[in-house]
Amino acid sequence: MTATELLFERSPLGMALLDADLRFARVNEALAALWRTAPQDMLGRTPEELQGSGVAELQRSAASVVGGGGAISGMEVTGVVGDDVRRWILTCFSVDEGAAVILGDVRHERRPPRPGEATHSVMVRVEDARAHCERARTHGARIMMEPTDFEYGERQYTAAGYEPRIFRKGARCRSSARAAATSASVAWGFSARSADTAMIIPD
Repeated sequence: MTATELLFERSPLGMALLDADLRFARVNEALAALWRTAPQDMLGRTPEELQGSGVAELQRSAASVVGGGGAISGMEVTGVVGDDVRRWILTCFSVDEGAAVILGDVRHERRPPRPGEATHSVMVRVEDARAHCERARTHGARIMMEPTDFEYGERQYTAAGYEPRIFRKGARCRSSARAAATSASVAWGFSARSADTAMIIPD
């Protein structure tokens, strides 16, 4: 068995080759397991012939690639296998007159937040980050990062409040030079004035 064959057969991701009519020409064990069947039972059949309208989105995507629409990389598609709704990450690209399909099951990788888990942080401008940090500390906030000076002209600290949210507070450093802030703004991709703007930052 060649290295390419070993990669195909032993990959934990579902892999298949489709011909020009979108019929399976080759299928690995991982894809067959995702679809609760055997590789030999998939050969010569289209995705919709095997799973019905539950994989219509996948078949349309593969048809687009075969029709010259360009490769697809990392697109999330939804499918139905039996009564089970699945979310897959699809990569599909043309091979000869057909297409290669790589499918990863992500249904176990996404979940709602756990109780008490921080999902967002909020950045707020304050006049004096050090003084604000001390007031927050005396009122019971948990300081996750002490006031710290950054090269782009900000002094920031991070605190967790009573609710499952994280707050980042910042103030412009008095000692920072305007030139340094302007230079850093180019590297960080914002205008020098935007350092004075409150931001909501997803965690």
